[in-house]
Amino acid sequence: MRVIVTAQGEKRNNEQNKRLWGYVYQNISEQAWVNGKTFSREVWHEHYARKFGVMEEMVLPDGEIIQRRKSTTEMTVSEFAEFMQRVEADAASELGVTFS
Repeated sequence: MRVIVTAQGEKRNNEQNKRLWGYVYQNISEQAWVNGKTFSREVWHEHYARKFGVMEEMVLPDGEIIQRRKSTTEMTVSEFAEFMQRVEADAASELGVTFS
């Protein structure tokens, strides 16, 4: 027997997305230096989506079951909120980014 649990709920909202891009990633891209370089918001998004993104199973037409990273546009409000919290915590502790 195999049980697959899926997240129920409303998709992440525009306010959450605006906060992630206009506040969280903006602060990271302005403050974080890695090996003497700064990176764009888009680069930080890909980095954190790979690091903390929600993984889900996908069944391919040939029956193979794979794990893939769920797009942040597909996340629920609660998944997205948790994702944002993890990004902020990591940026603060690992990169010294301050959020005011």
